[in-house]
Amino acid sequence: MTVADALSTQKPDRDKLGLEHPREFVDRDFSADLHALRVLSLANGVSGVLNTAVLSSHAIGQAYANVAKITAKSGVKQIDRMLGNDALSLDIVLARWVRFVCRPWRSRTAGSSTRTTRARRSSSADGST
Repeated sequence: MTVADALSTQKPDRDKLGLEHPREFVDRDFSADLHALRVLSLANGVSGVLNTAVLSSHAIGQAYANVAKITAKSGVKQIDRMLGNDALSLDIVLARWVRFVCRPWRSRTAGSSTRTTRARRSSSADGST
């Protein structure tokens, strides 16, 4: 295979993380401290971050737009407005994030199914991984 062949070969589309999981996560951990629409904007930004390889507001907005199936211009504009929103307090967001990261693993996975938890316990008891 030549270099030209390798460059012209299309890469398969990778799976995208949808909007549901980031929205559930952000809503669960931030809705007590932030207004509902700010929580939604933050969740949309998280979705954009999870679906891009570059951490620029433009790339995040485009990735969010791709997942939300809206125009790239609209996604970039929404992310830009969220980042420029003075009412979205970085102190509150970081405090909630630190609480999430520092709390015990079991309480972070409280939403997992009972079957998964039982399977983990039985595999630990058997000594298998």
